[in-house]
Amino acid sequence: MENKELLIYFLATLDDKDDIQIVNRVDNYINPFESFFTKIDFLYENKDINDIEFYCIIDKIENIEQLKKTISMKIKSNLFDKILAKDYININEVIDEINNLGYENKIERFINLYIKHCIKEKTILYPIYNIYKNFKEDLACIVYSFIEKPQYEKFFNEKIDKVFNVFFEKEAPFMQGKQIMLKSFLLQNLIDRRIITFLPNVNGEGWCALLEGGMKLPINLENINGLKKVNKEDIGMYTSFEIYDILIQSGYAYEKVFFPSSLFEEWMYVFLYALATLNIEYDFESMDKLLKEFFSFLEENICNTIYAENIISKDMYIKIFITLIYKVKEFLSGKEDYGLSKNILYQMRSRYIYLPQIYRLIARHYEREVLSRKISSSFNKEDFTLLLKDLDYGNNNEKGINLEEIANHFIESIEGLVVSGRRVKFENQEIDICCFNISKDVFLWQLGAVILVECKNLKDKVSTKEIRSMIHLMQTKGVNTYILFSKNGVTKDAIKEINKQLIYQSYIIVIDKADLENMIRNDLKPADILREKINELKSIEIML
Repeated sequence: MENKELLIYFLATLDDKDDIQIVNRVDNYINPFESFFTKIDFLYENKDINDIEFYCIIDKIENIEQLKKTISMKIKSNLFDKILAKDYININEVIDEINNLGYENKIERFINLYIKHCIKEKTILYPIYNIYKNFKEDLACIVYSFIEKPQYEKFFNEKIDKVFNVFFEKEAPFMQGKQIMLKSFLLQNLIDRRIITFLPNVNGEGWCALLEGGMKLPINLENINGLKKVNKEDIGMYTSFEIYDILIQSGYAYEKVFFPSSLFEEWMYVFLYALATLNIEYDFESMDKLLKEFFSFLEENICNTIYAENIISKDMYIKIFITLIYKVKEFLSGKEDYGLSKNILYQMRSRYIYLPQIYRLIARHYEREVLSRKISSSFNKEDFTLLLKDLDYGNNNEKGINLEEIANHFIESIEGLVVSGRRVKFENQEIDICCFNISKDVFLWQLGAVILVECKNLKDKVSTKEIRSMIHLMQTKGVNTYILFSKNGVTKDAIKEINKQLIYQSYIIVIDKADLENMIRNDLKPADILREKINELKSIEIML
């Protein structure tokens, strides 16, 4: 989330009776980073002439009125009025000019995208604005679109209202702390968490499901406005999750407690994850400055706060916090940790959208380390071809090492994936390669935060038994992706076992020698092969 506003693009298809048939939407929660604008352009280019299209920004009521003036000013400053005044225009030149503008933030780019789409309609258009106030607590939203003639505005607004009603009913936007939350985004935090048991709510209002990681999910989701963790009131004793909350809440050292605590925890866990992905030896002085800045950001933009007397020293808090960073760092390299780190892993499956803002904060103190995190090894076709030729060289151990080198080169050539461990012992198994995700590619985040890699340079195909062993390790560590480099692929029964896991959104991606040779032959990159393999699994997943 790179700005506080919720930005949404709607494209709705209506039937002959003007009833809603399909509503497509792109928002900066479901489609963060560059995919937000890419997806909007894709929908726009494929829209039908009768589709309803409009742009929406949701924010606090006091911000929306000012935003309307800003949008109007931006439209005028971007030649919109001048364009409409001309007898003819060179569409491509105007669009190029808009595309070349510098953007200070995502909302400015969103407005310019709207202007570009207006111009591409190649007709005199009438911009319209609607403001929906008090639709939920203190939230409001502004809608802006365009029509051919002003007299169509009422008719067009009626259609917009229909689309909005569907959206509001489904997503129920609300303020959680100072952050706008959608029901679907809130519930993404529960992906892959197993149900442990069911508990009655302490207030006597119905029941809740206790999920892995200590999360409580109300059975009735109608009025859900936050997710809580199991606590002393539920089971009569302090839980490990409450202890972790005490360890990470700043109030015990910095005299402030943040609430809602679940929202604070989300941002804190992403903060811990980001710090653990950087090659930094953290010290007391720099960590103190960084924590103060992070807490100021949360107080200003995300959470509410209350004063709290510090019950542990700042020295002790920072010492504990640095220890937690290294626990997460060890987990990212493949080592065991069944507590904090695994819970962070679950959170990162959707909350990775906070990472750009977090890295920007850290970069104020560690600019070089933050910038260098994105540097991936360039793919060298000649070197990779030589590695492939050595695949069958040596004894069984040497052949295994040769395939590991191929897999390592493959992974490190993909921007956003970082190899963090090799030949890591875990329980009774060994993880050949472990890597973590820092990508700004939403597509890659389908693989999760931590990805395991297995290498099998065998004469035979990998069997079902070996696939089940990998599945067990995935479930134990809480990861949802294993990349299997198998020289001769897998058996038919193993493929069936891999496909079964798609029901749980667990992916075992098989890359064999033929795939690697095809990559060289067709001048492809490792990222191309990985994307192709993910798409194959996703197409099977849709059919299941």
